[in-house]
Amino acid sequence: APEIHTRSVCEKRMGYESKRALQTFVAGRQIEVKNAKLGKYAGRVVGDVYVDGKSVADYMLRSGYARKYDGGKRNHNWCK
Repeated sequence: APEIHTRSVCEKRMGYESKRALQTFVAGRQIEVKNAKLGKYAGRVVGDVYVDGKSVADYMLRSGYARKYDGGKRNHNWCK
């Protein structure tokens, strides 16, 4: 998903839009995390997140609020 903590005003705006979409999608619903583990960045937990049995990742990808990431170099072209 676009970063909120960035110097790019455009990406920051998109990051907040993505965050609001996620908050709306999960609000008041049952959340389940599967395959949780520590990520490569300190203190981050990564896993597969489901809301009422629906994949949050699939929703965010289909809606354009996130892109697939394989753990390599991040693509910073959100605003081009």
